[in-house]
Amino acid sequence: MTVAAAYARFSSDSQREESIEIQLREINRVIEREGFVLGHTYKDEAVSGWQTHGRRRREDFDRCIEAGEKGLYDVLVVYKMDRFARNVEVSQQAKKRLFKAGVRIISVREGEIRDTPDGFLMSLMSDGFAEYYSRNLSVLVRDGIDASARQCKAAGRRIFGYDVDDEDHFVINETQGEAVREIFRRYLAGETSTEICRWLNGKGIRTSRGKTWCTQNLMQMFGNVAYKGVYKYSGHVIEGGIPALVSEDDFDRVAEIRKQKRRKKRRSEVNEYLLTGKIYCLECGRPMCGTAGTSGTGKKYTYYGCMRKDGGCGIRVSSEAVESKVMRAIVDILDDEDAIDEIVRDMRAYAESRPNHAEEYRQEASRLRREADRLIQSIAEGIPASSVAEALREREDRIADLEKLALTEDEMNDVPDEAEIRAWLDRFTEGDCDDPEWRALVTKVFVSHVFADKEDVFTSLNMSDGEPEWIPLEQVKELKNVRTLPFEKVRTGRVWWALQDLNS
Repeated sequence: MTVAAAYARFSSDSQREESIEIQLREINRVIEREGFVLGHTYKDEAVSGWQTHGRRRREDFDRCIEAGEKGLYDVLVVYKMDRFARNVEVSQQAKKRLFKAGVRIISVREGEIRDTPDGFLMSLMSDGFAEYYSRNLSVLVRDGIDASARQCKAAGRRIFGYDVDDEDHFVINETQGEAVREIFRRYLAGETSTEICRWLNGKGIRTSRGKTWCTQNLMQMFGNVAYKGVYKYSGHVIEGGIPALVSEDDFDRVAEIRKQKRRKKRRSEVNEYLLTGKIYCLECGRPMCGTAGTSGTGKKYTYYGCMRKDGGCGIRVSSEAVESKVMRAIVDILDDEDAIDEIVRDMRAYAESRPNHAEEYRQEASRLRREADRLIQSIAEGIPASSVAEALREREDRIADLEKLALTEDEMNDVPDEAEIRAWLDRFTEGDCDDPEWRALVTKVFVSHVFADKEDVFTSLNMSDGEPEWIPLEQVKELKNVRTLPFEKVRTGRVWWALQDLNS
């Protein structure tokens, strides 16, 4: 009885997982035809055949060679010798080890590789061509990327706000382009990145990768010189190489605002102001910032202030007083059984109403797989690899993202039952109001916005597990005008409001 082992591999840069199944199908045909018995199958997925010191090693390849040396099989069958290795040194050393152990090597495409002078010469030529192909492909890809960059081509990249024309140049996508202009306008007008993300997601606008917006997306956008018309790729920087969506002056002004905010953040003490990024002036609607002052006795006082230099009205309120009111509002609602009943219903209703985009993501992934197949086929038909390699990688990355998104969507649409929601809420009722960690946690989870002036604190609490609703300042002032009790809870849509007298 002759025992055979099978070895298959696919590379992350040019093949898909299905190619392993194709290789193994052909290998098994040879094994059956020759009357061998398959002992073990070794396979390396998404690992290059260029194996040298310091690179990622092919674990199954190493196990395969070691098993052959131990006599665990008599014949090693591969689909093609370049699956064995694309490095002459590695390939020749592995073959010597197997031949020394008496193992035969058979390639589906090239036939048996024999341990003879003629076999050595044919093997060396085959390995040499495999290594040449690998090295040449790398050079072609690098040269292709460099040539694309010199011509200001997209080279498979996507930038929100732009499409790519038939000549692979960036052109403005009018719908997304207007969203980009509006993002810059809002930021320059004083809106926070969180508010802008809320606006984008509320409009149903998605990033270039089909995801909802987060502040990190905006920070990347604000740092991308493409929006002021500068093409930057692979070491090339070309002024006017891409159509500008915002003026250079607006782009630089946004950069300066970000720079100032980073300075302020470094100067502020960590976790000193609990409501940073969430508190707004009830008079003019501007964001309030944590500030501090020292009395003549040396005692330090902390405030939330509406900064005049940022266009605010100058109101200051005690940070300790406001934060205490906010904590009281959270505790009051979590202790109210009627309120908890409503919150549980809200959270279940929101979970049931969430749209599931999993099928859309899977359909897009399927379409991209077909595009990737066509790109691979174009290389086989003679199209230079350098012209499609980047586009192929881009599609493979996007497919991986879409598959993760689909799984996430399925997980998010699992509707929790009432007991699960109540158990989750109970976690927060066991905390200590004086514990800084607990205060920070409930603020992050439940507090959407806080509006304050010298008399009142209005806390917007998001209790439905959904995206917090932004309530315009005018509507908040209407609540202030109809308010009659020193403390009361009011609902507007999915938002709970705690209306409190700051000085009570």
